[in-house]
Formats: sequence, C-alpha cells, structure tokens
Amino acid sequence: MNQDGILLESLAFRDRLMTMIAAFCAMRPGEIFGLLWSSWRGDHFQIEGTAWRGTLRPGKAKTKGSKAPVIIPDVLLPVLKMWREQNANASAEALIFPSEKGTPMRPENWLRRRVKPVANALKISGPVNFQVLRRTFATNAQVFGSPKDVQTHLRHSDIATTLNEYTQAVPESVRRLVNAVANDVMEDPRPGPMLLRRVQ
Repeated sequence: MNQDGILLESLAFRDRLMTMIAAFCAMRPGEIFGLLWSSWRGDHFQIEGTAWRGTLRPGKAKTKGSKAPVIIPDVLLPVLKMWREQNANASAEALIFPSEKGTPMRPENWLRRRVKPVANALKISGPVNFQVLRRTFATNAQVFGSPKDVQTHLRHSDIATTLNEYTQAVPESVRRLVNAVANDVMEDPRPGPMLLRRVQ
C-alpha cells in the first residue's frame, strides 16, 4: 500500500471521508467545508456555496464554472452513506462536516489538528494539504482520461491552468504512450505508404 492509502487507513472515519473527498473529488477546501446534505445528489455533489474562515457563503463559488457537478467515485459512496446514517437527524440544509458549534470548520485547523499529526506519526514524506491532494489527482488522472476530462473534474475555466499548473509529466505514462503508438503502427494490418514494416 502506498503512503496515500496508509494515511487514509489510519485516519478516523470522518477525517478519512473528508480526505477521500479532497483526494478523489479534487474539491477546493472552501467547497468541502461548505457542503450541505442537500449538495449530495446521489452520484455527485452540486456546489451550492463555499465556506470562508468559518462562515458559510451560500451561492458563492470561486468561479462561475465552479458550480458544476462534482462526480463522486463509486468507492466513496458507501462511506458517504454510512456518514449520512450516523447523521440521520441532520436536515438537508445542515453542513455535512460541521464544527462542534455547527459552523463551517476552518480547513487549516482541521489539517493541523486531525490529519498532520497522523501523517507525522506515520513519517509520511512531503506536505499534506488540499493543494497537494488536488494537484496529485490531476497528475494521476491524466493516465486514465483526456486533459479535457481532468479539466472538467477540476472545474477549471481554462484548460491551460489544468495542464500547466496542476499536472506534472509522469515518465512511465509517457513511456506507455510512446510504446502504444509505436506498437499500433507496427501491428496495423492496413496497407498504406506510412505503414512501417518490420525488418526481416
């Protein structure tokens, strides 16, 4: 199991769910801490507002495009359902992850108190924060989908932001790409002047 998996397995249930949303839904911290139960629409979250410094801001988002649906991966749905069962009395307009006072938690406090101590105890190398989780998703996702798919999930208005600021080259992915193209050309049975022939 990699460091990400080890960290997730070591967190308390609620903190694990929140970290999974940050890692797989690649949401901004203000969006996560501003989630209401009404924001959960089965297989996706609908961004209806954000939280900022412990205050809920209904209708506010970083950009107009940020209010798009956010796909929830299948692996996350059972965990989210369990959390809803534990909070069955919460109204649709209640926060999914409220503070003890019922207000939005501050992301930096949650990281400092709930996640970083666990990461430090596990000797996890590298920073653990929302920006790293979001950018790690973007880098890993390019192996499985198109740049447009990644941009859509991150809800960037400009694909250049996704490509130039959020994704890094994955050497092994580049190698697979090069080999796949080469093998496709070499094994293509269709005749044509551009088809390379194996040396006999």
